[in-house]
Formats: sequence, structure tokens, C-alpha cells
Amino acid sequence: MRQTWQRISPLPAEAAAARPALFIFPHAGGSRFSYAVLAKKLHGFCDVYSTEYPNLEISELAKVLTDNFLSLQTGQTYFFGHSMGALVAFESMLRLKENPSAPEALLVSACAPPGALHGPSGFQEYEGEWTEEALLQFMRSYGVLPKIFEHKEAREYFFALLAKDLKILKKYRASEGVLTQAIHGIFGEQDLVVKKDSMLGWNAYSQKKFTLQSLPGGHLYPMEQADLLAVILKAFMSTAD
Repeated sequence: MRQTWQRISPLPAEAAAARPALFIFPHAGGSRFSYAVLAKKLHGFCDVYSTEYPNLEISELAKVLTDNFLSLQTGQTYFFGHSMGALVAFESMLRLKENPSAPEALLVSACAPPGALHGPSGFQEYEGEWTEEALLQFMRSYGVLPKIFEHKEAREYFFALLAKDLKILKKYRASEGVLTQAIHGIFGEQDLVVKKDSMLGWNAYSQKKFTLQSLPGGHLYPMEQADLLAVILKAFMSTAD
């Protein structure tokens, strides 16, 4: 089995056994490198894993990622999914619902709940090719245009990932079911697409408990507010029941 999860934490693996493990499911166009700064902020508290999605539909992604997750020897674990990653994380948690190795809780970030429409206005109706201009327009709808786009190689790498992931997202149909674990939602206060009312919809997907909080920043607040997000994640993993 090809391992899809990669450790991105600077914490030595041999010292991580007694610590919590956080599995980060990236946003569309994201990769494990997108959360390297956050992993550093969590240094010494938890071991951090992330991934880059293979070109599979979300239900198939969930199967591959959960199979790989179960092959790792970790103790107390948590799933954190940002944007599209929240849907992949939710579907993965559903697959682990009856498994004793299931994570303690799910953290969902800047994403409408599974049964809602996803993406900015016009995304679901868009049938054209994901050209560079179309991808730029998609990013602008979120108010996001990272400085890294000034570098041609980085822009081309990111757009290739984003185009692949947006095709996956458009095909997504939510699985039936709710979680027995708690769900904690986080969103950026200046997010142009995912608002508080939308995030509140996650309440229907946990039989246990749903909580919600906001941070300053836009749709990519995990990169903009890595320090503050790390504090929140540490607090949640220290007190989750």
C-alpha cells in the first residue's frame, strides 16, 4: 500500500508516540507543504500529518486515506479539514464510524456542510475548461491571490493541483450518515464565500456536539493566522471529550 499520509511535523517520529496526532486534509489546490508553517507552530505538542490528493472522487479518496490512516501506529488522533478538505475529512470519519481507531473529533474549517452547495456563485454551473484565467477568477471570488502566484513555476504547480481538485469537488455527493464524535467548526471572519450561517449547518452532522468559532482573516486564514490557529488547535485537543 502506497502511504498517502506524510509527516510534516518537525517533531522526531520516535518522540511522537505519546502525543496527539493531527491529520490535515488540505483545501483544493493545497498539499502537505501548505501547512508546514502551522505544523511548526504545533511543534512539541502534536505530530502532524498531511497529504496531497490522488486523482480520485471524494468517496474513493476517503477509502484510500482511511486505509492508510489505519496502517499508521498513532494514539489519540484528530482530523482537521480545510475547505474542500473538510468534506474529505468528514467522509473519512464516516468510514471509521465503528472503528475503535477512529479519531477523537473532527475539525472543519471554512466549508459548507456536506449536503450544501459548495464553491462560489457559478461554480456548480461552470462547464468550461479550467484555464489559468478561469482558475484566477475562481481564486478572486474568495478574495485570494497569494503572492506566490508572481512566480511562474509555483503558479503552474498550484493551478495543476487546483484544476484536478475542482473537478473532484464538482462530482461530490454527500454520503448519508452523521458522526458520533464532536465536530468543531472554524471560519475566517473576512471569508467572502463561507459565512457563519453556512458553517452552522455542520450542527446536523454530529450526534455528540457541535461548536463554532471565528478567526480574523479570509478563506485562507490557516496560512494568514497560523499562530492563532495553533493556539486554538492545542486548546481543543487538550480539552476535547
